[in-house]
Amino acid sequence: MPIYAQLFTHTETGKRDIDTIPTEVFPLARELTEERDGEVRELYYGNVGEYDGIAIVEFPDEKSMEEWRLGFEREGTHHIESYRVFEAEEYFEMIEEATA
Repeated sequence: MPIYAQLFTHTETGKRDIDTIPTEVFPLARELTEERDGEVRELYYGNVGEYDGIAIVEFPDEKSMEEWRLGFEREGTHHIESYRVFEAEEYFEMIEEATA
């Protein structure tokens, strides 16, 4: 399944309601992910440059991931940038095929 790195920041609403992230926001994000046959592989909070955190997620396709992002951002607590990424071995195979 395709893997995405999602860099996110808290909106003003998210900052104001930061105490709801563990009890309401993250459970909702996980639920929306599962509804689209996705999976949260890893989640990190902290100072990630200009971002408040990063999630590594899997979705069946870009359409599912984008529907998830649009639905979750609608909650108003986070702004998310999603990037398609590859596991190292898969990427190395791509390099090999491209340079053969």
